[in-house]
Amino acid sequence: MLFRTTGEALQVALNNAEKMYYTSRVEQQSYAQFVSVLDSAFNGIIKTDAEGSVLLMNRMMEQLLKASSEELLGRHIADVLEGLDRDTFGQVLNGSMDSYSTFINTNYQALVVVVEPIAVDGMITGTIVSCNMMKRLNWDREENMREQFLRGFVAKGSLDELAARMPSLKNVVDLAKLYAQSASPILVEGKTAQELEDLCQGIHNYSLRKNGPFLVVNVAGIREEDQMKVLFGEGEDKGLLMQANYGTIVIRAIDKLTLNAQYHLLQAIRKKRRVSSIVDNDNVQELDVRIIGCTSKKLIELKRNGKMRKDLYYLLQTFRLTVPEFSERKEDVRILVDEYVKKYMDLYSRFHILTDEARDVIVNYYWEGNDLQLEAFCERLILTTRRRKITADYVNYLLDDLYNIRDKDEFEEQPIGELLTGELENLKAALEKYGGNRILTARALNISTSTLWRRMKKYNLD
Repeated sequence: MLFRTTGEALQVALNNAEKMYYTSRVEQQSYAQFVSVLDSAFNGIIKTDAEGSVLLMNRMMEQLLKASSEELLGRHIADVLEGLDRDTFGQVLNGSMDSYSTFINTNYQALVVVVEPIAVDGMITGTIVSCNMMKRLNWDREENMREQFLRGFVAKGSLDELAARMPSLKNVVDLAKLYAQSASPILVEGKTAQELEDLCQGIHNYSLRKNGPFLVVNVAGIREEDQMKVLFGEGEDKGLLMQANYGTIVIRAIDKLTLNAQYHLLQAIRKKRRVSSIVDNDNVQELDVRIIGCTSKKLIELKRNGKMRKDLYYLLQTFRLTVPEFSERKEDVRILVDEYVKKYMDLYSRFHILTDEARDVIVNYYWEGNDLQLEAFCERLILTTRRRKITADYVNYLLDDLYNIRDKDEFEEQPIGELLTGELENLKAALEKYGGNRILTARALNISTSTLWRRMKKYNLD
């Protein structure tokens, strides 16, 4: 084939080829410089693509993860950095978050992780993930962990396990992970004892104090005159705060502390020292313990009534975690219902089918005794039911029999067919106002959900 062109067109082609070659060389040099900068950085650095897959990491990151870049390239960043929240990371990639920072523990290292998006012409093409190692406390892990384990001063709970088991607590757990890296006191508010304990253990295990002791003391079980001795010791007796040194001490029912104990606790937090007795100030020892206070009360009321020091109140309020009431977390209740029903069917070698209507009655009931009451009810339910299928009628009967005897008797004393003045109209109005939500309707009428269910049955409103 005969090909003809002008000299000018040929020159343009040659010039374009030279520019492309020059651009390629510049990109290679820039990449080499970028890799050199990464390898000389003190932080671990990972580059990801727009899908979150690892494209590049520096030598420091390889040391932190104890793995080569060849092993980790192409894997999602959330699989490489365990503890990194995949959903939150995705919000950085889609532009709904400007950046994301958190703390994670990996290979016995505590890392501060910062995620920044890479934006080109307004489009996010990937992220740069920077990891900085935090210095752990000076604690001989092998020798002292063995001693603490033998003494029972070891926490077993995990924040990630708590969040996986109780999805409604995800926001609380995310905040707890941030608080865990601080040495400041933490206040945990809530009424579910087991969840509060799991949360406290998880905070300890997620912190730099993980290898230190973990102690729990319930002040409500200590006489006021003994609180000082138990917490701060006397003479050669160290007291619990000193026994938990370089670790965590959980003070349950912290609202029961006397004003004197509150003062000494505040001084211990501020000055990081322990005085062996109230009158002897000569025997002073260094004290570095993180304090987690648990309460089911509103501390602001105690402050107003002069039963809590203002300075301690404001210190505790700064790092506060509030666990929502159990009965309000329907998603968690539903999960536990299925878990407990299966548990007791396996325990007693039973097989039953819990209908959707029966499950809804259990989920929507107000479990004032939290998960302990719910679990006990599920055991009773499985143990006493005589039919293969567990219906809503039987669940309501059992709830009435166990928890609403007085309310049940008062209602059943009324002759069938006799209406209280305006009862039907009030019932209809409340159901309409709250869109058929039985929990809200029952609360508005100041009756139990079981009583509401019976009255709806009575007037054919179900």
